[in-house]
Amino acid sequence: MAFWRQPREFFRRWGDFSGRSTRLDYWLTTLWLMLMFLAFVGFTTGLPALLMVLGGPPRGAANTLLGVGVGVVVVAFGLLALACIVPVLALHERRYRDVGLPGRLFWWWLVAVIALSVADWATPVQEILMVLDLVVTLLPSGYVQGALGKRRGAAGQRL
Repeated sequence: MAFWRQPREFFRRWGDFSGRSTRLDYWLTTLWLMLMFLAFVGFTTGLPALLMVLGGPPRGAANTLLGVGVGVVVVAFGLLALACIVPVLALHERRYRDVGLPGRLFWWWLVAVIALSVADWATPVQEILMVLDLVVTLLPSGYVQGALGKRRGAAGQRL
């Protein structure tokens, strides 16, 4: 998968909850999303800060123009973030399936993370769940079936 075609592929498969996504697909998409976020943060915080350093706070029409420009970028990024929710969920479920885990395990993980977010004591549990999810996304394709097959084969059980 080419790096520059990844966003198109990401949005093309926006509702595909039944296929698979390789490590490369998952992490290229994650990289693209992080780059978009960094560009947004850089623009919304860097441009006003740069203008302050170069010539003090903008006055009059320049201040209004700056406010409108930053506002437009914030709204556009908000709409893009909303548009990415379903594709990210689909990508994550496909990644679980590619590793060899049932796709619904991702939904159980997500429900647990959201449910634990309301409890103050649950932060360490959430962190453990996040690390487990990171490990799952780093596993190679078919890892779970391969590991189970080797163990069953070694024990002499029928595959």
